[in-house]
Order: sequence, then structure tokens, then C-alpha cells
Amino acid sequence: MTEKSNLEKILGHPLTSTALTGAAALAAAGPLSNVVTASLLGVVPAFVDTIASNRAQARTEQTIAALSKDMEELQINIDKLSDNQVAFIESTVASIFTTSDEKKLQILKEAASRVAQHDDLVEDRGAILSRTLREMSTAEIAFLIRYFGAPVFVRNDSSEPQRETTLSPMFTPSSEETTEISGLISLGVLLPVPGPWIATQFDWSRTAGKILAIVGGQPQLAK
Repeated sequence: MTEKSNLEKILGHPLTSTALTGAAALAAAGPLSNVVTASLLGVVPAFVDTIASNRAQARTEQTIAALSKDMEELQINIDKLSDNQVAFIESTVASIFTTSDEKKLQILKEAASRVAQHDDLVEDRGAILSRTLREMSTAEIAFLIRYFGAPVFVRNDSSEPQRETTLSPMFTPSSEETTEISGLISLGVLLPVPGPWIATQFDWSRTAGKILAIVGGQPQLAK
């Protein structure tokens, strides 16, 4: 019998398209706390067939293979992984099987490897952080990396043009970035600060700082 890889030991089952695709489908439909159970259940045949015929399958397989290789090269001690590390890695692997964006696949792969090395990145919030990262678009992640560390302002009207300073970015309701801002607000990454100003201020949440560390980003206020 072929010895299981470190990633397979973390997941609790062999790394096969059937098992992991089924886990991804069930994880996407239910609570992340059920990922371990879901990965051991039967799969939805139609979903497996769709993945098998999708052109993104090769990228997905390459990402899983690269993550498995990382786990071996890092010599991760499986027995010392915390429950939150395991939960994050399992959920992230499931997310890989439901992601077609090449940049997002790379982000997820690196996030799982990073969390496997550093328990303090997830602490008691593995499921929440993995769910947040799964839902974030690459544009929202890029916005977080670029602007983290300073308040974000959105004017209450479009009477003045967009303005950025080295201190804080200022956007108008018509700015292209408002799509990313709205998404980050809905995920609890940006939090509104009440005030009687001409612009609404948004501060970064604790979750934002954790996600930034997990994706390995550095605060960048201006290029």
C-alpha cells in the first residue's frame, strides 16, 4: 500500500478527485465544521462529471499536487497541528476544488502552507478565516494588501473626484473600487465608523489583519 502524503494524513483520506470533489460540493453547501465528515461521504456524480470535463481541472490538480509537495518539503509534524490548523487546511482544499481563478488557486495553496507552519495565524478562528478567504475575490484581496493599515473613506456624494494620499484613500460612490469595498464590508473585513463627516470612514477589522498575514501580504498604501 502506498504511504499517505502529509496532506492526505491531514485530510483523513487519500487525495483523489472523487473524494475531494465530493467534499468541496458538500462543504460549499453546509457549515465548514462538517468538512471532515463531508470528505468521507459519497459524492454527487453530476458535480464530479462537471469537474472532470472542465478545462480548469488541470489547474486544480496542479495546485493540489503543489500543496501536497509543500507539505512534504516543509516536513509538517501532523500530530502537532491544532484543530484550527486542520480545519483551515481542510476547508481550503475544498475551496481549491470550487475555484477556477488561477491567481486565487495560488493564494489558497500558499495560505494552506503558511497556516500549516504557523498555528498563531488562525488561533481559535480557523473556520471563520477559511470561509472569509474562500469568499474573497482576488480583487478584494489585492485591495486589502494595498490599503491595510489606514482608514478607507467613501464620500457620501460624487461631487468631488477620487483622492488618495499617503495617509488614507478617499473614494466616491462612483469609484470602481466601491465594488471591492462593498464586498469587504459584507464579509466583516471593513467596518463602518459612525460620524457626521462628508465621507463614511471604514476601519479594518481583526479578521482583515489575520487574512493579510495568511495570504502573506504587506501593507501598501501607495504604489
